[in-house]
Amino acid sequence: MHFTVAKSIALPYSILAVNLENGQTWVSKEPLTFDPKPGDEVRVMHGLLGSYSMVVGRSRLVKATRIN
Repeated sequence: MHFTVAKSIALPYSILAVNLENGQTWVSKEPLTFDPKPGDEVRVMHGLLGSYSMVVGRSRLVKATRIN
């Protein structure tokens, strides 16, 4: 699934909440070392046992959870 970043929110321990243009909010379960900008591409992939991973821009793959 491909989406576009509307807004990102930095949380403690380099965890990010990413609001997407379609209204979904995803939170990384692992630290990300950069702050995504509005308009950056986000890819969300379904993993094993109901888990999800996301790639924001050119970052590495991180585990993620949808909260909205």
